[in-house]
Amino acid sequence: MPEDFVQIAAHFFNSFPAGGKTEFENFFAGCKFLLRGDIEKNVYDILENFAPDKKPKHTPSFGAKLIADDKKLMYQYFERHNFPFAKSIFFNFSSINKAENNADNAQNVLNIAGTGNAPNAAQTEELFSRIAQKLNTPFVAKPRFGSQGRGIQLIESNKDFAAFIAQNQNEELIFQQYIKCGKGFSFDLRFFVCGGKVSACAMRKSRHQLLSNFHAGGQMEIIKSAQDLQNHDIFGVTSRAFARMQQTAVSAVQNAGLLYGSADFLILQDSQPAQFFLCEINASPGFEGIENASSGKIQIVPQLIDAILHL
Repeated sequence: MPEDFVQIAAHFFNSFPAGGKTEFENFFAGCKFLLRGDIEKNVYDILENFAPDKKPKHTPSFGAKLIADDKKLMYQYFERHNFPFAKSIFFNFSSINKAENNADNAQNVLNIAGTGNAPNAAQTEELFSRIAQKLNTPFVAKPRFGSQGRGIQLIESNKDFAAFIAQNQNEELIFQQYIKCGKGFSFDLRFFVCGGKVSACAMRKSRHQLLSNFHAGGQMEIIKSAQDLQNHDIFGVTSRAFARMQQTAVSAVQNAGLLYGSADFLILQDSQPAQFFLCEINASPGFEGIENASSGKIQIVPQLIDAILHL
């Protein structure tokens, strides 16, 4: 793995105090790295601490990956750039800055502070009522950090909410407006973006009420146009709306500082014209699934290599 190589090389050259760093920088000058998966911060520290004229190119940057990995930072980023996304509430069991608490000035973001302790039954019910008033029910609950749909639940009642709170007392939490997408199924649209262009689009669809990713049993179908969506009983998405989603995907990935990434969208069921919401961006989405779904007709790797070589 590139990150293992970087750490081993750094350890090797730094074990020779005299000129170790110079030799290390000379060795890596001109190198280009694609970092995928859970990369330790010290790898970024090594790569981003070179002399300016010898710094190797790498993607993603630490800042870009931080936005993609931290849902709170991600939704705040969406808010700053006016991307359409579901109304969100951030909740921390401990107190937060008073200036941030209940900051309702943001269009889609609200902060609610806890008391520093796990809420009792009455406090939990009150908190549920406050959130339901803002988001309606059902709403989505998820931990601030996590991937592959882990920890995400649909909250339909105070009983559901109390159970979720009890299971996540040491977590920072996010509650979101529920965007119902399909009848009898759930789906999202994933746009793969590489080098400032949409490389491919896929619909991820499952019978799960909330999740449509692979880990929830989702199946991937290649989508090339709005007509393809209609063929899957997804109506209301015009060619113009599909183009807007493509443009939003490119903007969301690029403005976050990602050379390669994906943007996932939800489309509100029965909305006419279709109302779409940016669900999340990913810094290192797997491309094997879409290559398999297209029987090899879509090849992300050559596009990715070309984009990296032109860094």
